[in-house]
Amino acid sequence: MIRDRLMDPTEYSTRSCDSSHLSMFLVGAVAGAAAGAVVALLFAPASGRRSRAWLKDGAHRLREGAEDQFDRAQDAIDDGALKVRGAVESGKGVLRESVAAAREGYARSKEEHEALTAAAGNRKT
Repeated sequence: MIRDRLMDPTEYSTRSCDSSHLSMFLVGAVAGAAAGAVVALLFAPASGRRSRAWLKDGAHRLREGAEDQFDRAQDAIDDGALKVRGAVESGKGVLRESVAAAREGYARSKEEHEALTAAAGNRKT
């Protein structure tokens, strides 16, 4: 029965499409639309000089936009790295304090244990 359900093509589930398939489809759709737009412009009735100027202007705007996005991403990465460095340094300080407190507590505990052991030894004799 399970085998029949797995092989039944009418039991298609949309959950089998993961996000990578969707993103690949969207990238392909956008690339296809861009290629179609370029081909349409090249075969449009506008003059060649006008079409080339329009394409050059569009490419220039696209480049500026990409550079702006790159700069923003770089700034965000730098800010994130700075925050991570600060968190690491803060964590190091907390760790140092914790280790010092643990050593101090261990030393006190050891002293108390030795005192109790000595007191118990004195009582036995």
